[in-house]
Amino acid sequence: MNKYTDEQNVKIAKKEYDKLKVGDDFIEKGNTVSGKVSQTIDNRATGEQTYIVTKGGDKITANSPLSEREKVKEVIVLYRGSSAPDELAWGKPDTNNDVAADWLMNDIPAAAMILAGKGTATPQLKSSAKTLKNTLDTYPNAKTYVYAHSLGGMNGSYAIADLSKEQLKRIGGAYLYQCPNIYNLLNAEQKKIADAFTASNKGFIYADLLDFVPLGYGNNKPAVGNVLYVDGKDTGNLGKQHMWGGYQFDKEGNLKLTEAGSAKQSAILQSQSLKYLAKLKKKLSAGGGGLTSSEEKFLEASEAFVRVRTMQARLKRTCDKLEKHYKKDIEQARELWRSTLADARHYGDSLTETEIIGALADGGATEAKIKLKPIEQRKIKLSKLKEIEEAYNDVINQIQHAINEVIEKDQELARTLAEG
Repeated sequence: MNKYTDEQNVKIAKKEYDKLKVGDDFIEKGNTVSGKVSQTIDNRATGEQTYIVTKGGDKITANSPLSEREKVKEVIVLYRGSSAPDELAWGKPDTNNDVAADWLMNDIPAAAMILAGKGTATPQLKSSAKTLKNTLDTYPNAKTYVYAHSLGGMNGSYAIADLSKEQLKRIGGAYLYQCPNIYNLLNAEQKKIADAFTASNKGFIYADLLDFVPLGYGNNKPAVGNVLYVDGKDTGNLGKQHMWGGYQFDKEGNLKLTEAGSAKQSAILQSQSLKYLAKLKKKLSAGGGGLTSSEEKFLEASEAFVRVRTMQARLKRTCDKLEKHYKKDIEQARELWRSTLADARHYGDSLTETEIIGALADGGATEAKIKLKPIEQRKIKLSKLKEIEEAYNDVINQIQHAINEVIEKDQELARTLAEG
């Protein structure tokens, strides 16, 4: 299960555009990730640029002894997106060659094939697939996580689809942003791997459709991972929109998704959590003696927590929608009374304010009826929404307290949970 928030995952992905060197610390704000850059790949022939990061404070590279590389438990593969055409400049042959490789050999041909609905892998997709396989071989005991953006997202998608079934088991997760859908560029065997990866709920493709780059999605088209549509704000700038500019996060670091995207994400998270609990139950029962009382309480409370949390997420989406609607009603009621008064003053310019109010009242148009009562009704409904949300929060806090209490009293269970 993912250890990081949506916002933290985006921060990790953004580091693909940093100028990193082997041995550099890889530490995000808030200690999101602590590791070392173990390898940098700059394939001049294909344009692929990738960073390999090993979790932990030790410098362990691809050239380290196998005994050291076997100790690595987690690896991040960061596929870099395209070099922008505006980076072209006289006297910068390396950058110019990179821009040409990204766009002429990969971006433009891939976009054309994606729009046509058929095609084959570009050179950079193929070299990226080789990079991922090499990384799995280099760190044989590590779970590998793939992060990428734009062209890098195509690289990551293709690299995952090109794995074997056994290799796929070692992918801990993939977080790909604003990239075109390369599913139709895959052969039949690669599509089977892609479908299996999507079904595993370990891969996510985030697409803000105000950006023109994420091509080939929609109408439940398959992809290499689950596609989640971002409810992006309009930045008014295509470049900024593409570089995560429209992404919005709440105070917990959750990315704002469309209603359909949020519903899909909730279902996936519930499925992941319940699978984890089923696996944990099997592990705890492996001794043959059955579950202890505290283990049963923990599993029951945890399952209740997962289900209530999912219901809470659905409720929050509904409440947010209703809150927006009620607030709009309140503003409309205020505006209706303002415009009613303005019209009355215009047509009754010879009347005093008291006479205007009286004339409106004679016609059934009073401030209480047009503004005050509707506002009061909507405020009551808003208050009830808050009460419902608070009630769910109380239930979740109670379940969480019960879970924590069990863990505190059962140190053996706590150790098992820490082992994962």
